[in-house]
Amino acid sequence: MMSSTRARGGFFAKTVSGIATGVFLLLLTNGCTPVRTNVEPPTESRSHILVVAHRGAHQSCPENTVESIEQAIALGVDLIEVDIRMTGDGHFVCLHNGTVDARTNGQGRVRDLTLTELKALDAGSKFSPAFAGASIPTVDEVFARMRGRVGAYVDCKDAPPDSVVNLLARHGLVEVSLVYADPAELSAMIRREPRISPLPEFPGDTSAWHVLAESIPTNHVAISSLANLSPESVRACHARGAKVIVDIMAEDGPEGWQRALEMGVDGLQTDRPAELLAFLRARGLRRENVPPRVVEVIAHRGAHLNQPENTVPAIEEAIIVGADWVEIDPAYTADRELVILHDQKVNRTTDGTGRVTDLTLAEVRALNVRNPDGSLAAGVRIPTLDEALAAMRGRVRIYLDAGGIDAQDLVEAVRRQEVSAQTAVYSDGGTLVELRALEPAVFRMLPRPPGDLGTLPEVMERVQPAIFGASLRDITPAKVAACHRAGARVFCNVLSKDAPDGWGQAIECGADALETDKPAELLAFLRARSLHP
Repeated sequence: MMSSTRARGGFFAKTVSGIATGVFLLLLTNGCTPVRTNVEPPTESRSHILVVAHRGAHQSCPENTVESIEQAIALGVDLIEVDIRMTGDGHFVCLHNGTVDARTNGQGRVRDLTLTELKALDAGSKFSPAFAGASIPTVDEVFARMRGRVGAYVDCKDAPPDSVVNLLARHGLVEVSLVYADPAELSAMIRREPRISPLPEFPGDTSAWHVLAESIPTNHVAISSLANLSPESVRACHARGAKVIVDIMAEDGPEGWQRALEMGVDGLQTDRPAELLAFLRARGLRRENVPPRVVEVIAHRGAHLNQPENTVPAIEEAIIVGADWVEIDPAYTADRELVILHDQKVNRTTDGTGRVTDLTLAEVRALNVRNPDGSLAAGVRIPTLDEALAAMRGRVRIYLDAGGIDAQDLVEAVRRQEVSAQTAVYSDGGTLVELRALEPAVFRMLPRPPGDLGTLPEVMERVQPAIFGASLRDITPAKVAACHRAGARVFCNVLSKDAPDGWGQAIECGADALETDKPAELLAFLRARSLHP
């Protein structure tokens, strides 16, 4: 049997202090009678009761949507419960019911519909006209927004174990997730990825619990009913290092919350996260989840001081160095193919001459690319957009500086390479509005925050950008704070002062990510200040 005190990393170690080594036991309430007891869990957990938002903040947004996830994160919950189902063509989406009838304007089983068919449905209007056009999100879309911000509770409604592990690994969520499935599926997941925290069904009595705990590592999680829970079973769970989380939806109010706390539970899953958080704060039972600040690193044109800019080798080196994002520049050829090139002409970076828009793809591909010192790089060519995206798929987030590129062409490329949920597109407002309609999963990045912050609400309503891209001269602490309050991040291009002074200036303004020509040096600078893992 694995030790119940093995240290865990990720969310459990970093976000919720004192709960890093525990197992989470999720308990379901079924209208049971009050049980009053002096049972206490390990003392370190009593100053912070975990809050799990069931299907996101679905009292104020459509359940299991990106909007619901974002609202729950903004509230400050510890984990968000999402339901995973497989589509008819093998993709994975977040939806609780086996059919789309109740939550959308469509009909049929999720298993019988393609992703394209599901994406065409309106998942918001039945909740409220204000959410008209909200879509059923893919799991990639949801996980991309949860990464580094909140823990995940994954309810595997209809998803093979290997696929769940792959999805979590792709988004760096393996160590910050609880996974609910049947015991056989959970065992398969653990064999594939020992860091997975499973949620097997709690058997209902302490003897069966001990048997289960022998077969499933005790620093993992189980589920039961509060009706079957006794002081003895609470003690048994805690004795094995199991933290107890009660699924409180059947009695989701102050009386039910209080009864659960009196049982000695360590957390609650709720449909009312805002009210529960206020209830716990009033009783001194929350240490606010303020994760360590992380400033992300964007490698401008890849690691182009060591490799030819905007090429696959530059992308590869940026990934090896540890950049969070790689910025690249799509451009059209004469035959409307997309390649990666910053300049309008090929003269500076290749042995050719002329405007890229006057050259066919075949002519562009025949050119020899130059190294940073001007020498020719043997065997290196200007990549197509597809080649660049493929090199980054599942490895690093993608920043497309896409001014002048049609939204439809961008969407087709990111879908072909299955990178929508890891891609940000920097472009004008009109293109981003079109992009939002075509592929909501892509992060939309507007050039600079508005000069007049009074117009910020209108900009957010019209474009709904996830990010503002800016230079040092464009940002102030007040502007960045206003963007954050509006729900947008700020990425700062520090190329005009790409050194500690400039980096520090952007950080003091509150920038979330810095775009640099020196990713290795910037990473060292940030790590020395505990601003990057």
